[in-house]
Amino acid sequence: MHSIFRCEHGSFLCGSICGESVVYSAWFNNSEFEKVSEWDTTIQDTIQQIYNMADSIIVGQFVGSSALAAVGACAALTNVFICVALGAGVGAGVLVSRYFGAKEYGKMKTIVSTSLLSFLILSIVLGVFGLCFSLPMMRGLQTPPDILDEAVLYLRVYFAGFPFLFMYNILSNMFTSIGESRIPLALLIFSSVLNIFMDLWMVAGLGLGVFGAALATLIAQGISAIFSFLIFLHRMRRYESPFQRFDWRGLQSMLQIAVPSILQQSTVSIGMLIVQAVCTRRFPRCSWEKTERRWPIRCLVII
Repeated sequence: MHSIFRCEHGSFLCGSICGESVVYSAWFNNSEFEKVSEWDTTIQDTIQQIYNMADSIIVGQFVGSSALAAVGACAALTNVFICVALGAGVGAGVLVSRYFGAKEYGKMKTIVSTSLLSFLILSIVLGVFGLCFSLPMMRGLQTPPDILDEAVLYLRVYFAGFPFLFMYNILSNMFTSIGESRIPLALLIFSSVLNIFMDLWMVAGLGLGVFGAALATLIAQGISAIFSFLIFLHRMRRYESPFQRFDWRGLQSMLQIAVPSILQQSTVSIGMLIVQAVCTRRFPRCSWEKTERRWPIRCLVII
């Protein structure tokens, strides 16, 4: 267990909430928890936005405005599905932290197994749905005909990597829940650097265009997700307790937390979808290009 959860006064995870909060507030003024948790989260969000900006710069510089517009056409739609993955991670992370704090390691491992199995199935279902309905969805967003094929191609490759996207986001929240927030940060940095180099190789070197950018993202996410799974599996071996592979009550508890989180986080992206569909009717090309250039910058300012 990370040292932020311990001190000579006892455990912040057990006992009276009010009493322990007062003790730890005084003891951990400018605390390690504040440094590790808040800074790690901020750095992760910042790196994620810089990563998105790098993708746009590479595609725009080495392929052209059509490719940039095609990627931009998918941005708001992919953000909606990213919010689903993030919400799923929140639902799992809350329960993992609850049982980890109570030292009920059997229930904790049951939640881990249940979340990974259930959300793996969900990611496959959403991925297949996206592969089948990418074209209707992009047409529904009023995507201009001259970039429609590239946008659909990018989106289909993106949907093919959905299991990796869900796995990484769920495991990232679980790492944070057990006090290991630096592991997902390190994996995100690794994934971002790998994605940039693969973007340069596939887009600029091999000339694969939009397909290369999407494939680079898929491979980088996949490697990061696999590393996350292996490291987390190693961490779970520390806690030898019997557990169930799947628990319906645990799944219901996760969904009660995950669904509101998904709705909250996806509100902005759904609004962007509506705005894009309306604006594209009047400004078919420049709407997508400007959105793709400015959206990561706005997100970086918000962070």
